[in-house]
Amino acid sequence: MRLPPSLSPGPGAARIAAWLLCAVGIGLAAAAGAAASTPPTLSPIVATFAMPVTTYTISAPTGGTPPYHYKWTNSNSCGTFLAVDAPTAEWSHPDSSDGTGADFKTGPCPNEPVHPGVITVTVTDANFVCTESYPNGSAPGGPVTGATPTCTALAGTTPPATTTTAPPKAKPDCTKEELALAEAQARVKALNEAAAELYAEATAAKQRADLESQKWFGIAKFVPFAQDDYEEAVTSYSALVTAYTNLAHKAEKAIEDAHAALTALQRCRAQGQGQLRRAASTRAAAPEMSCVSQRQAAAAARARRDAFALVTRLFAGVPLEAGRRAMADAVARMTTAAAGSSAQARAVRGVIGLARAAEARLEAVEATLVRIHGQGTAAGSAFTKAQAALGKCTAGK
Repeated sequence: MRLPPSLSPGPGAARIAAWLLCAVGIGLAAAAGAAASTPPTLSPIVATFAMPVTTYTISAPTGGTPPYHYKWTNSNSCGTFLAVDAPTAEWSHPDSSDGTGADFKTGPCPNEPVHPGVITVTVTDANFVCTESYPNGSAPGGPVTGATPTCTALAGTTPPATTTTAPPKAKPDCTKEELALAEAQARVKALNEAAAELYAEATAAKQRADLESQKWFGIAKFVPFAQDDYEEAVTSYSALVTAYTNLAHKAEKAIEDAHAALTALQRCRAQGQGQLRRAASTRAAAPEMSCVSQRQAAAAARARRDAFALVTRLFAGVPLEAGRRAMADAVARMTTAAAGSSAQARAVRGVIGLARAAEARLEAVEATLVRIHGQGTAAGSAFTKAQAALGKCTAGK
């Protein structure tokens, strides 16, 4: 039994990380000049192997301007590559002859001692994008001789050098663009928080989805309804994967919106459109141009509240309780069938632990969704407070 889509978060969840720098640092771009900065120092990628998974890790960077964000890629598409905004990534690459390593992806990896591929990590801080690669595919090892990281300054970053400071220019009034960017940043950040919490549970669910099917189906003839229980649990896991995939797609759209908002803000600042807008608005002292920080806070709070509400809706239809009940029923049935010392009883006892672990994993997913719902409630309260603060400001209190 294989679940339909891969649990790999794909471009949506992976690219969220690269845009988090907007949520914490883009406001600094409004200053007359960016401070000189140096790129972070990356440690070499190290690979370890525990069949059928190779794990790739780098140590926390030093220097640069935290926070750091990570994006991993793999040039080989066989198996499942699991990576989020973290200094670690995993590649599950069972061979076609490996009966214990079921994988969502159709077409298992070929039978070969090492699966070739180049694993690349991109580390982003507030000012630089740094990249390094591990060229040895699924083979364990590292550090690799000659694998030197390369860093590129982000637009607007001043490299470390002695420069002559030009007279400060008048700051353009890009209030509208700044407001849109604050809202987009908050939406991306909230979706990333939810995805990060659910990623670990969804990944573990993927690993439990097979439940070592050969063992499970091997005891079906001894335990009535065991196969039905298994299918019920897989249905829950499949729905969980679908919901997580939809979340990744929503995050991808949020990133695109944030990119458009950032582009509009940069265009405003570069072309001086804001200065013209300010000159046109001085006659009436437009109220929409006042209380800027309060308006940005309210927009960001609303976007955060709505993002958590979206996550709750996406996962509302996942039948976690049904899958958990099925595993609990399976444990009860197998416990009865496992009495005695026969080979049949021993085989059944070997599967009871799988069912208990699957039940516990579904309970953990439920707990995670409860926490996310709590974050949404807190975000709603924060939005109410932000709206109240904006109302006082606009009323001149």
